[in-house]
Amino acid sequence: MESYRQGDIAFFQIAEIPEGFVETEGPLEIPGESGLHLHRIAGVEVFKNTAVAERPNNRGPDIPVAIIRAFEDTPVIHDVQQDNETPHPVLTLPPGIYEVRQARQPNNRIGD
Repeated sequence: MESYRQGDIAFFQIAEIPEGFVETEGPLEIPGESGLHLHRIAGVEVFKNTAVAERPNNRGPDIPVAIIRAFEDTPVIHDVQQDNETPHPVLTLPPGIYEVRQARQPNNRIGD
């Protein structure tokens, strides 16, 4: 399985669109964890999850942000919204189906 990353967003190539995902309107815009930037993907089919999955470590929902299907080389644009944010280089995804996940910092809980 191929994977790609742009900052806190990861793309994992998968063979098919999983059950429980329905097509929605694109483009896909994913706010970065800091809230100071967006990751934008246009020209793809976007599928959102209609169900909730649980993480293997039982720490709550772990739903992919979306599934996307790219029919051609597709740029992922990193759009910074404040001067103190550093833009990531443009990531180009090859054609395929991708699970889109966002890295999150774990909750700072006592005992973790």
